[in-house]
Amino acid sequence: MPEPHAFQLQPAQRQALTERFGTQVCFHCPVAPYTTVGIGGPADILLVARDAAELGDMVSACWQMSLPTLILGNGSNVLVSDKGIRGACIINHANRIDVIEDPAQPGLHTCIYAESGALLARVARVAESHQLGTFEWAEGIPGTVGGAVIGNAGAFGGELAGNFVSATILQPGEEPRVWLPEEMQFSYRSSLFKSSDIKAVVLSATFRLKKAAPDEIHHKMVENADKRRMKQPAARSIGSIFKNPENEYAGRLINQLNLKGTRIGDAEISQQHANIFINVGQATAEDFIRLMEFARQQVLEHYGIQLEPEILLIGDW
Repeated sequence: MPEPHAFQLQPAQRQALTERFGTQVCFHCPVAPYTTVGIGGPADILLVARDAAELGDMVSACWQMSLPTLILGNGSNVLVSDKGIRGACIINHANRIDVIEDPAQPGLHTCIYAESGALLARVARVAESHQLGTFEWAEGIPGTVGGAVIGNAGAFGGELAGNFVSATILQPGEEPRVWLPEEMQFSYRSSLFKSSDIKAVVLSATFRLKKAAPDEIHHKMVENADKRRMKQPAARSIGSIFKNPENEYAGRLINQLNLKGTRIGDAEISQQHANIFINVGQATAEDFIRLMEFARQQVLEHYGIQLEPEILLIGDW
């Protein structure tokens, strides 16, 4: 007998999805190729959305069929279970980016509209090409706009909330609606949607940037790119594993315990950055979980600090 929470795809559901989305849907497909760390079992249903409208259509179709539904962007900052994902996993390749005038402050600020599957780093480069500053912090970040909105992504002293103007968000049984900053409840690496069980999908977002000198923008972009290359390994990784505790750095705590290079299975704490774990071969999600728990326990025992994961654990655990 299956577990009470187990999902079983019905023949009618399979047929309806195939008729509606054709070659953009497949069944029992591995998720690992769609993650930066190369880990993840099969999704019962895998769909690929090419733009925001298609993303909304796919999400709505899955919700109408009462299918468990998960959106995956670039696959960074997530650890997908070895057992895979029950229900539907939608790969978000909606990546349109437009530069638009800021109606609130024309001439001084300019806005960038980006679909939720667009890479943050690409938004930063588009901003640079239009001589727009204050988004340089996103240079080199592998995540997408949708995930960044949900998790209030940030780096090098900047964060998404500082540029955020609005986001178009879809919720079950409703038309897409524009959400403003005060509704998002942004906090450090979090938002209303990350800290609660509210079901919603980010379709697109708009950011406010400030016109700046090209040399100044370019210098910051190069500086941030160099810092990221020095700290982050070229190997397959998820990104920063733990949130930084107040007035402290998770990587520094782990490093002080001489845990760099610690390995469980094929999961290893990077020699370059102690808060980044890498896949050195055929690592499993279980390898990563065990390594995370080991590092957390060591930090707790030695410093009395409980590290909190920054990554999302998704799939059938």
